[in-house]
Amino acid sequence: MKSDTFSLNMYRDILEKAKKFGYRFPRLSDYRDWIDKYQRFLLVRHDVDISPLNAAKMAEIEHSIGISTTYCLRVHSIFYNVSAPPFYDAIRDIVEMGHEIGLHYDAAFYDKAGMAFSKGIKAEAGYLEALFGIKVRTVSQHK
Repeated sequence: MKSDTFSLNMYRDILEKAKKFGYRFPRLSDYRDWIDKYQRFLLVRHDVDISPLNAAKMAEIEHSIGISTTYCLRVHSIFYNVSAPPFYDAIRDIVEMGHEIGLHYDAAFYDKAGMAFSKGIKAEAGYLEALFGIKVRTVSQHK
């Protein structure tokens, strides 16, 4: 299958087939609790680099078939601002559907700002927590 033929309908089909074959879908932060319980599971992580609006469409598909996944957001994206509408609204929808929100941090930003990783990650995770009323338990590095 060519990657340029991928669509949201194809994504739905893949998830539905996996579910039909007995796969479960833990959120990343739940992985440790699931590893010994289930033989078949898929860890689905979305690093939202460009569009929370498109991410919300994927979240709707997952939610409609009973799957909860992890969406990792960038606080310093040139493509979106997590606190600005309509991006905030899309992310809030993702949260309300029961998906996990994680941090997709950019180490290069911390380097340029002269900031320690631990300080930057803690600050950005805290910002997402305060903004969306959640607990950030998952982080993924950009690039």
